Formats: sequence, structure tokens, C-alpha cells
Amino acid sequence: YILHSVSAVWASSDGTRLCYATFNDSGVREARIPIYTDKYATYNPIRYPKVDTANPTATLWVVELDHSSPPSPQDLKPPTRVKDQDHYFTGVAWVEADTVAVVWRNRAQNVSVVTACTAPMWFCDELFVEESGPQRWATVEETPLFALNGTVFVGIAPLLDSTSGTYPHIHQGSTEARHTIPVTFGSYSVFSIVGWDT
Repeated sequence: YILHSVSAVWASSDGTRLCYATFNDSGVREARIPIYTDKYATYNPIRYPKVDTANPTATLWVVELDHSSPPSPQDLKPPTRVKDQDHYFTGVAWVEADTVAVVWRNRAQNVSVVTACTAPMWFCDELFVEESGPQRWATVEETPLFALNGTVFVGIAPLLDSTSGTYPHIHQGSTEARHTIPVTFGSYSVFSIVGWDT
């Protein structure tokens, strides 16, 4: 699955905003899947993207819930690195009531961009980018864990060990600095961050 969740709806911690995803597959070609429930097969058409054909368009929206007027959803603007090509997202999390963290990926899956998208225009600023090259997949898929102040974060990203290859390790970053530094290193893998006592 693309999202690391069974839900595509995320509420801000104070309950004033809601982020949700929409997926438009109207431009995706149909594939006919045979269903064998009777003597003869019936064919069920489903939208199924194949190589070099259109993918579904994934869009993230934020809506304010604390106004008396009807809600007016605003779309999150993907970062420039992926916005003009087929892209999707793999992780979404609220950082603060006015900021959403999103991990965007290109269709080739060799670029992951961790962003912070901020009200009122909801442009997504790059916090960290993983570019793995044409022969490897990018591995950053989940949003980082943010400190309570919303400006410092930790996440898992690849780190090259000089003697034995690349391993996933914990990196710490800042929304102001726009770069990360490794916190762990060595010839072992970090699979998850359970918590962070900030």
C-alpha cells in the first residue's frame, strides 16, 4: 500500500483543521479482471495503471472546521522537486495546528521529499530530500517525529557506512536549517523510532 495507514484523513491535535486525501483515477485505463463465480466468467473493469500510462492523481486538502460558514478546502502545494511530474505521498502528520508534514515521492520512487506545509497558503517547504539515483528506490516513506515546539524533528534515512554499504539510521533536522545530521551510525539498521523525550 502507498500510505502507511488505513486512513486518508488526519485531524489536527486541537481539532480546528482536517487534512484529507483524494484520489482521481478517471484518467487511468481500465483492466478487465475475470471473476469466476458461475459456469462462465464475468469481467469486472477496474482502473489499473501500467508502465508509461496515467497514474491516479493524489491530492491533499486542508479544511478549517472552526468557522460557522461552509468549509472551503485548500489543496497542499507539492514541492517544486516533484510537482511537475507524476507524484504521490506516503506519509502525512500534523506538526502543529497550522503545519502538516508530508512525504512526497516521484513515480520512479527514487526521490523522497519530506516537507512542512503551512497555513494559510499551504505551500510545502522541503525539509529533507533523499535522491537514490536511477537504479535504487528511495527509502524515506514515513513522516519524521517532531518535537513539541514543531521546529526540530528526527526521522530514519539512509546513511552510507564507509566500509559496508548503506544502512537506515536516525537523523535529526530543523525546519529552520533545512538539513539533517545523523544521530546513529554504523553497520546496523534502525527500523523505527518508538519515542522521543524532548
